[in-house]
Amino acid sequence: MMFNSFSGFNNDTSIIITKPFDFSNNGGVNPQFSFYMYRDNGFGAQDDHIRVYVNTSPSMSGATLLTNTATTDIIYRRNTGIPAATANTWNQYTYDLPAATYNQRRHYFIIMGVCRDGNNIYLDQVRTNTYPAATNAADVRFNISLQNGASVGTGIRNHMVVGVQCIIAGTSGCGVVNGALSTAVKLDSLLFNTNGTTNVLDIDDAKVYYTGGSVQFDTNYVSPFPATAGTDDYPARKYGQIIAVPGTNLDFINAATSCFYLEYDTTYFWLAYDVKATATGGNFVDADFRGASVGGTPGFCPSPGGTSTPVVPDPTGFSIAGASQIDLPYCVGTYTVGTSWLNGSYTNNDYVQSVILAGVAPTVINTNIGASNNNFGLPTNLACYPTCDFTAHPPDYELWPAVPGRTVVLTQGVGYSITVQAGTWFSNNNIAAFIDYNRDGDFADFGEKLGTPFGTPNQVNLLANQSATIAFTVPAAGYTGVTRMRVREVYASSNIDPCAQYTFGETEDFTIIISPSCPVGYKLWLGNTDDWNNPANWCGGVPTITDDAVIDANQVFPIVPVGTPTRPYFKPTIKSNILANCNNLTISAKDTLIVNAPTPSTNSLKVKKDLTNNGRITVISSFAANVTYSNGTLVNNIYTPFKAQSTDARTQIIYTQAELTLAGLINGDKISGIRYDVATKDSLGALFGFTVSYALVPFNQHASNVPYAGPFTTVYGPVAYSTVLGTNTIMLTTPIIWDGSSNILVQYCFDNASNVGSADDRINITQTTGLKSTLILSSTTNAAAGCGLVFGAGVTDNFFSGLNSFRPNFTFLVDRPYGKALLTIQEDWINNGFFTPAYSRVIMDSTILQTIGGTQSTTFNELQLNKGSAAQTVAMLRPTIIDTSLILTQGSLLMNTNTLTMNNPALSGGTVTAPTGPFARTNGFLISESAAATVIWKNVNTIGYRLVPFGSEAIAAPVFIPFSTQLSGGTLGDLSVSTYKA
Repeated sequence: MMFNSFSGFNNDTSIIITKPFDFSNNGGVNPQFSFYMYRDNGFGAQDDHIRVYVNTSPSMSGATLLTNTATTDIIYRRNTGIPAATANTWNQYTYDLPAATYNQRRHYFIIMGVCRDGNNIYLDQVRTNTYPAATNAADVRFNISLQNGASVGTGIRNHMVVGVQCIIAGTSGCGVVNGALSTAVKLDSLLFNTNGTTNVLDIDDAKVYYTGGSVQFDTNYVSPFPATAGTDDYPARKYGQIIAVPGTNLDFINAATSCFYLEYDTTYFWLAYDVKATATGGNFVDADFRGASVGGTPGFCPSPGGTSTPVVPDPTGFSIAGASQIDLPYCVGTYTVGTSWLNGSYTNNDYVQSVILAGVAPTVINTNIGASNNNFGLPTNLACYPTCDFTAHPPDYELWPAVPGRTVVLTQGVGYSITVQAGTWFSNNNIAAFIDYNRDGDFADFGEKLGTPFGTPNQVNLLANQSATIAFTVPAAGYTGVTRMRVREVYASSNIDPCAQYTFGETEDFTIIISPSCPVGYKLWLGNTDDWNNPANWCGGVPTITDDAVIDANQVFPIVPVGTPTRPYFKPTIKSNILANCNNLTISAKDTLIVNAPTPSTNSLKVKKDLTNNGRITVISSFAANVTYSNGTLVNNIYTPFKAQSTDARTQIIYTQAELTLAGLINGDKISGIRYDVATKDSLGALFGFTVSYALVPFNQHASNVPYAGPFTTVYGPVAYSTVLGTNTIMLTTPIIWDGSSNILVQYCFDNASNVGSADDRINITQTTGLKSTLILSSTTNAAAGCGLVFGAGVTDNFFSGLNSFRPNFTFLVDRPYGKALLTIQEDWINNGFFTPAYSRVIMDSTILQTIGGTQSTTFNELQLNKGSAAQTVAMLRPTIIDTSLILTQGSLLMNTNTLTMNNPALSGGTVTAPTGPFARTNGFLISESAAATVIWKNVNTIGYRLVPFGSEAIAAPVFIPFSTQLSGGTLGDLSVSTYKA
């Protein structure tokens, strides 16, 4: 190791604190601490030196200064200082410690270096002899400690996902490793899952790496322990097996040829994935920590069943918010101290306190308001906690999510100003900002370090809490779309590098969108996301009713081949409760407009003038999915609602709002069925009174073994219910309806007179990270009605009066009800492409002449005329097809020698003058002015009455001349009818 006293300032001081050593079993033998130090003959007048201290805690507070066997408490770097040494040689220095005094389980050695403007100080082979007591498995704690928020590229190997901290505390010693006589604690398993990963098919090998006491992820850790073989193995750089095909659960278990004895005090493990070259950009990779097991039979790997001690993380130790997005693999420069100045107290430290950048209205980055900061890993005793302006060390890095207030749209060729604010260190707070203008995954190109004038690197040097502005201009040409902005604070650096390692500071990254210089006269769709109502998706902002709107990939990607996206390009989607307005709307041949609104606005789309569709318009009005909640392969017979060996049972399982949302469910979704697999069937008869019910609840886990008492909505049963080996599906009598914000508690219960099997029907289970989601009560004495069981009086809590986070694997069959999407057109419908109407109504709504035309015929689900008067018209310029209904509220539909096909064979209702059904009328008319203008009513085969509301050809004042038919028997097939002047 080296103390940089050559480059340091006079009187700079630095300390190195060793890991703790256990002397509690010294048996009267004095412990020794020793190291080698290089003594040179340079800078003979400069007294660079070291001192050695010992303490029972890792700090200088209360530390004892030691005297070495050369009888000095100081060692100078220069060989002529005390103690004297031969020039330019390595010399060993030893410290004897009285056994009677140094007999505790934790002793930390502290080497303090002091700079006197001389040469560097070099130390090597630091060692001590230890006399350890045994390690107690009950003193081992595992918790997740770090979440990697940095993006990751496709094809990247060993991408660190989460870090886990192991602490051996309490009364434990560090133990010894000696086969079956080992007293150190052995790690038997580490358990993760892939929660938060968008698609597990994006990842290959999952691995766990070990870095000892280093809090920095590294795949090349070198153990300080002697190399061994077989069951006496000390920690190695990799733990357990490689999981080649990751699934929901990741269970790492040590191999039979190698044990893994834990180091003393604090060490770190890291879960890493290989990201496939074919991974989907924009998806996320993530993981949660489920727990560990330690302390199995010494010398045996894996441990014999039942000999390990499970380690359950703390309530906050299962998961940390965030994930790595599959994107360009941007570097993340590291810091040795980062934001944690003053021995990890985070007091008066270096960081980015705020960033403000106003872009195309209304987009703005302002970290002073809005979304909360990422404070995971910070000590809870900080005055600012939990709303501190900085993140923990490590990683001293924050990738802000692209949410309002944390992302911005910038236009090519336009000048902007970014305002940055320093943290609380008193001076030399240097801050620089970078934008990856050409989106090549770095910030190294000309002009990407923002400054004034354009292209000149610039940064600001600030006092504590001071702000400054950096002006810059976005290049007038080049890449447009989503890219990355970086703001970096570094102490005392005159030219900040975006990727280099520094001592103090913090890095914050933001998503920005570069918009082309907007065309004059219309708003152009950019397709950075799929949301019509997001201003980042339109050149010039979201269109209003007075703005023409154009959806045209050729204009967004003009470079040959024209219209071929050079980045992710999303189709515009009109979502629930959004009213999309515009003046004229034009859709190019390469583009598609989607309406996907389960709860549509009064008008999903309103076009004041013409809608010209050269590509596609697709209305989506159905959604069905099978959503699996838990698909782990863990085995335990008690976690099942189908408890055949009980007379009565009551199972309550909670599904959280967060996981329902993550699976894609939205407000109003209906769960119509529940599917599960019976892995082992031991029931010999039916479960009587079997009932499934649910409740929407505010709590996300069970607080005790007292079941939720309701009210419940019954969705299945009570029935005599039998399972089958393999896949089972319960089709609910009425659906479970989710409100989008509550947690769902599902209850299964039954009430038998006696048991129907010697064992329960087993369903595989999965651990829900950190949540006590399952409660099961049962009775073997027919104690009470199954659906009313409570603990006590012959009723057993199947988790032994505790709770657990394991949950049986169930799949929900989900249906989504859709409201009718309304598309209002106030001039011409021009269809030169394709229209998928689904469950929608197109409304022709104005006081002027409108047309239904284009090069292609249009099929409408519903078509409505809602004109200003009966004399106002809509003219068909092409044959038209209607799937459900033609609604003539007011105005005349001129067939104009074209056919109108009605696919709905239903009967008419209402009255002659005001019919309902496939042809509905209030004050409107269907004008067939010639024999060619034929209404073709398909499949008229049902007995009953039908009416077509024709009007006369006198457009200024049409006369109602309905055609009606009464089918009293047989079939007509397709009915064709027209009217014309004789």
